[in-house]
Amino acid sequence: MEDSGQTSEDSVLLPVNLVSYMWWAIIGACGVGLLLLWFLRGKYSLRNCL
Repeated sequence: MEDSGQTSEDSVLLPVNLVSYMWWAIIGACGVGLLLLWFLRGKYSLRNCL
């Protein structure tokens, strides 16, 4: 009975971990994309100023 309880908990925890990892991956990807856009914009703005 204890084993079945642990397996059910694992099966419930795995999807939650995957979802949290997916959210962190999406947030990280958005952050990196915004940083790249800001960096490129600053680069182009500097070139235009020069």
